[in-house]
Amino acid sequence: MASACAYPNSKMLLAFALHLAARPTDDLLLKVRSALTTREPSWEQTTMSGRAEHYGLPHGYSFTFTKDGKFVEGFVGPLAERSGFDGTVWWRLDHTGAPWKLDFQDKDLTVIQELTMTGQWLTSPLLTISQKGGDTFDLKVKQTGQSATLRIDSGTNLPEEVLFPVSSDLFSMKFSDWKAAGSVKVPGKIAVTTAGVTEVVDISEVSSTVKADFSMPAWTRRNITFDNTKPMGIEAKRALSGHVLVHPLLDGKDVGWFILDSCADTMVIDRGTANEAKLPKLGRLPMTGVGGTEMGTFRTVDHLTLGRATLGKSEWAELDLSGIGKLLNIKLAGIVGADLFKRSIVVMDLKGPLVEIYDPATYQLEIGSWTTLRFNTGNPALEASLEGGHKGWFTFDTGADGSVVFKGPFVREWRLLAGKETKTVGLGGVGGVIRAKLGEIDYFELGGHRFNKPQVIFADADKGAFNEPYLAGNIGQEMMMPFKMVFDFHGSRLALVPR
Repeated sequence: MASACAYPNSKMLLAFALHLAARPTDDLLLKVRSALTTREPSWEQTTMSGRAEHYGLPHGYSFTFTKDGKFVEGFVGPLAERSGFDGTVWWRLDHTGAPWKLDFQDKDLTVIQELTMTGQWLTSPLLTISQKGGDTFDLKVKQTGQSATLRIDSGTNLPEEVLFPVSSDLFSMKFSDWKAAGSVKVPGKIAVTTAGVTEVVDISEVSSTVKADFSMPAWTRRNITFDNTKPMGIEAKRALSGHVLVHPLLDGKDVGWFILDSCADTMVIDRGTANEAKLPKLGRLPMTGVGGTEMGTFRTVDHLTLGRATLGKSEWAELDLSGIGKLLNIKLAGIVGADLFKRSIVVMDLKGPLVEIYDPATYQLEIGSWTTLRFNTGNPALEASLEGGHKGWFTFDTGADGSVVFKGPFVREWRLLAGKETKTVGLGGVGGVIRAKLGEIDYFELGGHRFNKPQVIFADADKGAFNEPYLAGNIGQEMMMPFKMVFDFHGSRLALVPR
């Protein structure tokens, strides 16, 4: 009889122990819910407005959200931007005026920002919540498995700071000066830190609003013109590194050669060239590359002409390119990147090389078919497969020599170094140099073309662009040689046309 009674008692003790173990999370969540709640009626829609630093410059600021999770955030000023969620699509209208859908890291970061600012992280189906210990929660994005850390102020039981790992280091938002917004509270001050730079949002007014537009702005042909009377041919050549170089006119003047780079998420001007041209400075811009992050500034260019296309007034990131220019034995004036790619059809063939730029309103793909492009931190990515049956999304980078560089998290997850003979090499770029391994994989397949036994690089990075968990790696020029490439950034697509 004694043993018969012991079993149910053991079950009761176990259940009680589990209950006690769960109570800290439940108790803390109850305290946070209570702290974030008022006794006022709820608002269908809330607008927080005030002032903010943005790219190091003062801007007007507004953030409008609904009870069901829609939102639109806006910075109004010299580098105006907007972002939002319409219930289906997360989107951004960048400072160049180009709208695009958020994906990968950009989407996860936006989800974490919006939910922690509004208190909707407590109930959102997008997250899994667990207590990390003490007054700290782990907020895991269900779709990707990436986690943010939310710290709670032990004195007020209100959120104090959220931390989210990004390729530029660690993104942080600190909350304070909480204000009532109907039945909930929202932060009146938000200090945002990324790449070591902190910018502050000060909310001066919180109000109930009736109407707002949460939809992604329509693409318009803004800030670019095409002159079809000009010849199609564009002067281009390959640098010693393999980069495609073009020779545009900057504000009507020949200032040197420019790299044409599908993965330059902003236009880049060499510091010396910008100084010679007396281009105005504007704001500040963290630039993340292979080795980490460097701080730069914007320079204002009145117009750039390349082939038939003329890009209007735009902001270019300033970077010292003199060292790269010396290595390539050319006067390197800058990098032509996303601003042009977003507004035109860019055709590239590395053999030749060939560069053509078309008006997207009239362009028709005559040979081949389109494949989907997705974007991560402004860089295009497409899906490829490799040994072991693995599939992943890879940055498609015309500015990178070599074949494929696999990022650290995927080298470890897919055990790509297991049983391989390798040698140590270095990877250099913006922010410095990182360690890597050079070795062979069985195959890599891209655009219906299989590359057998390619030599590839396995990154060993704990920071920078090659230590992020979203994209498996970087596809370089060697894998582009069999194709003529047709980029349509606005249409989120790429055609790889075999020769």
